[in-house]
Amino acid sequence: MRRSAIFTTVATALVTLLAPVGAAEAGAARACDPHLTGLSLPSPDLFTADAVTGTVQASCAPSEDIAVGLATGDRRVTVPPIATVPAGKTTATFPLNVREARFDQFKTKVAARYGADLLAQPVTVSPGLKYFSLDSETNDTYVFGEVLLWGTSPAGGTVVHFTTSSPLLKVPATMTLSPGGLGETFHLRAEAVTSPQKIRVTATVGTRTLTADVTLLPST
Repeated sequence: MRRSAIFTTVATALVTLLAPVGAAEAGAARACDPHLTGLSLPSPDLFTADAVTGTVQASCAPSEDIAVGLATGDRRVTVPPIATVPAGKTTATFPLNVREARFDQFKTKVAARYGADLLAQPVTVSPGLKYFSLDSETNDTYVFGEVLLWGTSPAGGTVVHFTTSSPLLKVPATMTLSPGGLGETFHLRAEAVTSPQKIRVTATVGTRTLTADVTLLPST
């Protein structure tokens, strides 16, 4: 009886002593020592007046917020000084903006740092859309328009994406501006109408979209 009581006492003591050790080991296994493992942008190609969202990624979810430093290699491309990865998360997003300014295509980098970890994302910044216009109204077969860039179109040209609010105006999905130019004029074919029809057309380069309206009139 006494031997059984001694065994029970010893077993209870061992459980009491070992349980905290086991819990501590489990906690240590779950502890996060985060490293910066990712820096991404929607595209390495940017344009004047672009506004995009970048992402930084940590190797594990920290127990408290961590601050990731941000910078760019050119003042025309701006990011906030810090992106904060919240406790319990592995990613944080940040805004990136390209200033409206006259320039030709250039290359730079977006960088992120946390502790000894440093990542950089090369980007190419090209002149974006500065101006877009259409005839305000017409009773002709064609509508004339113009697009201008913030700088000269680079090698390979600049692709402008279009949409229209009505099939009465034949608008191409895209148009490529010739390299070396600041913009181009163009014409769009219009259907005949029996009453005035107001149509909106959008032009987009990068994330910047401009709109222009034209009213089709019955021919006289």
